[in-house]
Amino acid sequence: MTDRETQLQRAFRKCEELISSFSAIKNPGLYDGRRLFAIWARQFPTPKGVSTSFVYPKCLPCLTVKPDGPTPARTILHIHGGAFASGNGSDFLAMAAAIALAADARVVLAEYRLAPEHAYPAGPDDCFNIYEGLLDLDIDPSKLFISGDSAGATLVLLTMIRARDAGLPLPAAASILSPWVDLSMSSDTYVTVKDPMATRESLQPYLAAYLKGRDATDPAVSPFFADLAGLPPLLIQVGSEEVFVGESEALAVKAKAAGVTVTLDIAEGMPHIWHLFASFLPEAQQAIQRIAGFFRTNIR
Repeated sequence: MTDRETQLQRAFRKCEELISSFSAIKNPGLYDGRRLFAIWARQFPTPKGVSTSFVYPKCLPCLTVKPDGPTPARTILHIHGGAFASGNGSDFLAMAAAIALAADARVVLAEYRLAPEHAYPAGPDDCFNIYEGLLDLDIDPSKLFISGDSAGATLVLLTMIRARDAGLPLPAAASILSPWVDLSMSSDTYVTVKDPMATRESLQPYLAAYLKGRDATDPAVSPFFADLAGLPPLLIQVGSEEVFVGESEALAVKAKAAGVTVTLDIAEGMPHIWHLFASFLPEAQQAIQRIAGFFRTNIR
C-alpha cells in the first residue's frame, strides 16, 4: 500500500468514526449531533505559528486566527458548516489556521445562530450582519474574501446576494468547499455516490429543523436557485466521493451562465470537507494552497 493510500484510508476512517459515534447512541437527536461533531472536529491539531483573538462585527463575537506577527492586510470571513445545526468557530479552528497561514490572512470565523433553537432566517441574517459589520470596521473590501464549507457555502452565497442587492461592496472573491447549496437535494449524486459523511436521509432531520416547512427551492433559502449575476470570482472545491459533487458541477454551470468567473476543482477520491485533514493528508494541504493562491490572484 502506498503512502497516499494509507493517508486516504485514514481520512475515510475519520469520517467513519464520526458516523459510528452517532450509531452508538439510541435515537440520536440534533443536540447529540452537535456535541459529537464538536468532539470529533476538535481532535485535529491547530498548526503552530498562529494566534487567536476575537472581533465583534455588529457586536457579534467571532473568533479570529492569523499568522504570528503583524495583522495581515487580507481578511477572510469563513462561514462554517454543520447542516445549519452544528459547529462553531472553535470546531473549525485547525482548518481556518491552515488557511490563514497559506494565504497570509486573518481569518474571521462567523458565529451564527443554529437550528433547532433558531430556524431560518436566523443563520443567514447573522452572517449578513457579520459581513456588513466587517465593512463597518473599515476593512477594505478589495482585500476582503469570504469562504464557507458545506452548509456554510449556502450562507456565503446568500450573504453575497443580499450584499449585492443592498448595494454594499462585495468581497474580492469567494470560495465554497464541499458546498451544500441545493437544499431540495435534487441531484442524482445523492443516490449514486456513497458518501461516508452525508446522505439525503441523514440530512433530512437537520433540514426540517432549519426550514420549518419553508420550500427548499425558494431562492432565498437555496442559492442554487437564485440569481447569481454580479457576484465576484468564485472557487468551488468538492470531492468526487461526496453527494454534493452533482450540485457543485451544476452550480458552476449556472454561475458561469450568469457571468461569474468560476473555478471548479473536483478532487478525485476525496470525502466531504477533506480540508479538515490537512494535518496528515497531502490533498487537503494542496486544496488549501489552491484557496490561498485563488485569493492572492483576486486582490483588487
